Amino acid sequence: MCDLAKIEGGEPIFCRCRHAVMNGYHGMIKSGAAECEALDAAFRIYRFHHPEDSRDQSRLTVERWIYAGHAH
Repeated sequence: MCDLAKIEGGEPIFCRCRHAVMNGYHGMIKSGAAECEALDAAFRIYRFHHPEDSRDQSRLTVERWIYAGHAH
């Protein structure tokens, strides 16, 4: 799991790899990639940094970071 500065409700507030994940996602979107491709790239970046996390937990963490504040 991430090096956490603080935990709020079980969610990491700060993770040193979060910047890499978000840059990867936004960089893909800016280059014209489909959202699903950008999300998959962000997921792979996270898994590189955290191979110990389950695939489901990794996917959930990345989606929470990317979609934070975007309610349907």
